[in-house]
Amino acid sequence: MDGWLVRSVMTPSPRPGRWEHAGAYLVRSREPKLWIVPTSNLPTIPYSPTSKSVAHDGGSPELCERIVSLTEPRTSAGRWARARGWRVAFEAPLGPLTATVLVRRYIYTFQGCWSFDGRIVLFDRDKPVATVITAPTELIQIGLVEPTERAALRVETISNDVPFGDLVFSHGRIEAEPLPPQDMVCDGRAAVPNVFGVPIIEASRVLRGAGWRPVPPPTSKLAENLGVAARYDKGLSEVTECTPMAVCGFQYRSRGIVTELSVIADGGSEFVYRHDENCSGRARRRQ
Repeated sequence: MDGWLVRSVMTPSPRPGRWEHAGAYLVRSREPKLWIVPTSNLPTIPYSPTSKSVAHDGGSPELCERIVSLTEPRTSAGRWARARGWRVAFEAPLGPLTATVLVRRYIYTFQGCWSFDGRIVLFDRDKPVATVITAPTELIQIGLVEPTERAALRVETISNDVPFGDLVFSHGRIEAEPLPPQDMVCDGRAAVPNVFGVPIIEASRVLRGAGWRPVPPPTSKLAENLGVAARYDKGLSEVTECTPMAVCGFQYRSRGIVTELSVIADGGSEFVYRHDENCSGRARRRQ
């Protein structure tokens, strides 16, 4: 098994869907891809350098840490974890708690950077109370978290893939939940339907049905990007660009807001893995 799939620091198996006591809180997961378990301590591990698994890739041992923009921890919880050998990839508040994305190390290959022992540890007054990891059936680990407008934290993957779900805090309870039916954006001015994992042609129909209209960018450079031209010919005039890594963007407008869906090709299918908003309504020009 590849190193980035291995967890060297074991975490007890939770009881799915059932509440567990975690310090002063209750925790449970309603998302099968995520486990959340009580945690009273964090193992101390040797702070080993980022490894290179491919000798001829031209990377350096510190490349992944530059790519993922690792910085010194901003919170006392993050500094506590860093002192125990963990790399702190992200920190964010979740209610009264501090959520830290921790990684044992990164492994650099020609395909990119993969995390080893990626997890979210929740701290209460700088003491760990719960750990969130992916279920053993998941091949991709946690990459980061992003705040949403419903005061949740979206649990993202380490690669361009569909998010795992949301972490929610309410009245002393912490839950890992499935992705909601829609995301409110731009201070609640608009809602983007949940089209994560949906093929772009179907996702486009869903957005149109929810009041989002395609935003065709200028066509002057259409012939310069074969990926854009191919999707344009399929009737997807809202395509903005396609990168050499088979990631394409598609723009829509509603209520003066522009949303861009990011789509990645995988095994012949193209599915949505994220959306980003411009609340001022300015569409991005095709590159």
